[in-house]
Amino acid sequence: MSSILEVNDVHKRIRGKEIVQGLQFSVEPGEVFGFLGPNGAGKTTTIRMMVGLSPITSGDILIDGHSIQKSYAKAIKQVGAIVENPEMYNHLSAEKNLIHFARMNGKVSHGRIDELLDLVKLGHVKKKKVRTFSLGMKQRLGIAQALLHRPKLLILDEPTNGLDPEGIRMVRAYLRRLAEEEGLAVIVSSHLLSEMELMCDRFAIIQDGQLINIEDQRFSQGEGRLLPYRVDVGPERTEAAVQIIKEAYPDLKIEEADQRLTVYIEKEKVPALLRYLMETGFDLYEAKEDRQTLEDRFLQATSKEDSS
Repeated sequence: MSSILEVNDVHKRIRGKEIVQGLQFSVEPGEVFGFLGPNGAGKTTTIRMMVGLSPITSGDILIDGHSIQKSYAKAIKQVGAIVENPEMYNHLSAEKNLIHFARMNGKVSHGRIDELLDLVKLGHVKKKKVRTFSLGMKQRLGIAQALLHRPKLLILDEPTNGLDPEGIRMVRAYLRRLAEEEGLAVIVSSHLLSEMELMCDRFAIIQDGQLINIEDQRFSQGEGRLLPYRVDVGPERTEAAVQIIKEAYPDLKIEEADQRLTVYIEKEKVPALLRYLMETGFDLYEAKEDRQTLEDRFLQATSKEDSS
């Protein structure tokens, strides 16, 4: 599968200081890609380079195979973006805002406008002026605006900024639906790590303008992957449980700490293991996947070692 976005060894210098240093990653059709980093890491600078708002010092960014530097018109034609907050005409209705932006994008039908308003659940208020909208409604209208010309890549910088939990959940659902049903590639920058974990397929973590890590949640959750499961059979029975498990599953890696077991096992084999423990006389007080949250992994990746 060819990538929609390719960031190839991109550098950005401002007044002699290197803000972005050799970034390299790609985004595929149909995936939601998270772009994470502490404040000042270079996220917004990189996004501004992706949409041509800031020149690239060296390297290149390709969108659907077109260089943002050498073939800007062809590259940007495939992009819909909201950088920071969506800008709307508050004195116009939602429908008239989209009609106005449609005129600037060329051939966009009224049917497409109605389709997008329904997609973001604003069809029932399309005649109302935007000044009456909540922040969440404006964000959803901004997404509709960015999708008017049927781009292949949607870039959103802090799309859930200032939204309440319901608004955040609705935006997440729209983005997942767009990626899965329309094959849209979505890149999202946000500080809400728990929300990003629910929304994204992969993440790029950057710090000081450098790529620290890329994580693929699809792989880590796939079948056949050994995952750590914490099993609590009571403080006095952990050693006996280890022996019993080893009899039936001699190849499993088992760790014992704090009177609990951590068993590394394929997810699809967990129910059989738990049934086996209960059938052999063990009570189960807790059994859950013992994996780090995105917040844990993010802080671990971006924490700077003490140089002293």
